[in-house]
Parts: sequence; structure tokens; C-alpha cells
Amino acid sequence: MTTSKVKRVNDVKPYTNDYGTTLYHQLEMDNGDKINIGKKKEVQVGWELTYEIIETGQQEYQKAKAVKPEETSFSGGKSKDAYIKGIEVGHAVNNAVNMLCAGLVFDDVPTDTNNDNKIYLYAKHIMKISEKLKDE
Repeated sequence: MTTSKVKRVNDVKPYTNDYGTTLYHQLEMDNGDKINIGKKKEVQVGWELTYEIIETGQQEYQKAKAVKPEETSFSGGKSKDAYIKGIEVGHAVNNAVNMLCAGLVFDDVPTDTNNDNKIYLYAKHIMKISEKLKDE
């Protein structure tokens, strides 16, 4: 395991697959290492990287992997899907409150339902509409 600052970025090549785009960098490090490393963000001169050389050979740039990969979790360790769903639910609840404040109603929600339950039921309707739109 090595930690060094980026002295020079010589090349950046994107590679896209089902997991998104990874940028493969050919870097010259302050300690003299020349490494080829994949990162989700474009690496800048002066950044400090902690890496491990995983493949040596006759190539000028040795294959390396990050010891501390970029964060892949969101908001308290949740997955990206859970994070996105949380945003969608928040929007649905906000829109449900706006509908109630504006006096708009869904026909199948009884008028004598308390406001907490109305917000919940309206938000569920809005989420169903959102899912329907995503499928189109």
C-alpha cells in the first residue's frame, strides 16, 4: 500500500459498463511511481491517492487499484436505489401536502380521514403515478 500525490496526469480514458463509467488514468506520482488506475472522478494534479500496485510488467504504467475507493453509498450508507427512492417519497409527501393545502382530493380517499392518513394515501397515489410514468 502506497500513498503519494499526483505529480502529472498523462492520459484519461473512460470505460463504460453496467456499473457506470470508470475513468482510467495514467498518472505520474510524486514518489516516482507511474500507475494506471481507475477512478469514478477525474483525478487532478496535487491529489493524494492511496493505492496498491496489483500488476507489474513491461508496461510503462503499472496497474494499480485504489485502497480507499470512492464512496458508493449515499446518505448514511444507503444504496443509490434506496437514496433515490427516499427522494421520490419526499417529493410525493411534499406534493400530497400541497394538494391538501390547495383543497384538491383523490376520489377514493374518504373526506373524514385525518390529515396524516390523507397525506400517506395521497403520497401513495402520487408514487403509483410516478411509477406508471417511469414505465412509459
